[in-house]
Amino acid sequence: MGITGAAFLFINPAFADTRWPWSLKPFDARIMAAWPAACAVWAATMYFAKDWAEIKMGMQTLIVYVTALFVVWLVRFSQYDPGRYNGITLGVATGLVSAALIFLYWRQEAARQKA
Repeated sequence: MGITGAAFLFINPAFADTRWPWSLKPFDARIMAAWPAACAVWAATMYFAKDWAEIKMGMQTLIVYVTALFVVWLVRFSQYDPGRYNGITLGVATGLVSAALIFLYWRQEAARQKA
């Protein structure tokens, strides 16, 4: 899903411009599409890993990345274009994904320590 979504954003910069709470030029839209593509490739790579030790650093990096997106959204929200109605969506999505990643990381660490 991540690769497909990133490819769609990369191929159609006009659509990508309607998804972000600030205006994007076509080049900027393609750069923004590269980040979810990289995360999707990394997630697919981690899927085929054999144990938690191989995945742990990748999970930590994804948590830092998504949490940083959420924090930037919190700090910069007042500067987003109010004519675009997707500013709240960006924050809610990054906040939920960040919380889910942190929770799942915690659950995995707890299960590993019990074993």
